[in-house]
Amino acid sequence: VRTAEFAMHELMNGAGGFCAGLDADSEGEEGLFYTWSHDELSALLGDDFPLVAGYWGVSREGHLDGHSILHLAAFPEKFATGQALSAEQLAEIISRGSEKMLAARSRREPPLRDPKVICAWNGLMISALVRLGSVTGDDRWLQAAAGTARFILQNMVTPEGRLLRNWLRTPAPVSAFAEDYAFFCLGLADLAAVSAAPLWSEKLNYFGRELRRLFLDKQGKLSFSGLDAEALPISIQPVQDGVMPSAAGACATLFIRMAGIFTDSSFAAAAAGIIRNSRGMTEKSPAACLSLIMAEEELLTQSA
Repeated sequence: VRTAEFAMHELMNGAGGFCAGLDADSEGEEGLFYTWSHDELSALLGDDFPLVAGYWGVSREGHLDGHSILHLAAFPEKFATGQALSAEQLAEIISRGSEKMLAARSRREPPLRDPKVICAWNGLMISALVRLGSVTGDDRWLQAAAGTARFILQNMVTPEGRLLRNWLRTPAPVSAFAEDYAFFCLGLADLAAVSAAPLWSEKLNYFGRELRRLFLDKQGKLSFSGLDAEALPISIQPVQDGVMPSAAGACATLFIRMAGIFTDSSFAAAAAGIIRNSRGMTEKSPAACLSLIMAEEELLTQSA
């Protein structure tokens, strides 16, 4: 919940879109906004300092140029027991210290924000917010997810219906890649699963079919930039996972879900084609292609 609150407060642009990120530097120093020196925190927290410093792993040596990067030094329950405190007592002290630290941090110069809105990343945020709302029962997360989806629909779709890669105060003339369509559609599928509004399933049906039309060739092989895009000197194979699941894995997962949602076996066939055309890489480097392997397992389970 705190991670989502941070993203909403620090990265949302006010219209529903999530910005690309925050700079690592502020006032010319890397990490300065988020790190604390031993003496600075001691002066700020007074009697609470030893316990709060131990909880957040603050030391005199620090981790970065004499400043400490806050992290949980131990599980809260174990830490409370070691300090002869109840969980409630520990929570009260940490909360009190956190309020003082946030107030002090608000007087620092914040890092610059990259205001660019990237479609794929916002699709991931939609899915994350829907799942958080489902787990917590808090409707504000579902409303935030819907707001992000509406931002994309209103600002990142051309009059011809082509999804765009990014937005920076105005739509950028860069057509969306396969991962943008896939992650946005997965977000729409998650919204459709928890909302009675027909908009989400309608848009999922449209953009999912566009993904298949624009990015899959006759052999079912996935193109990263689209069959209508300028030919690249080197063909990009979006098969291996990185910090995000691969475009191939996301597309296969999406088409498997769409096959069930719309009772359309042609989507399952599209997923099978992506998996088949990626077989060489998944067999050669399975650990780098886990999203595709998981999609294949799901497809086999549904076919059984």
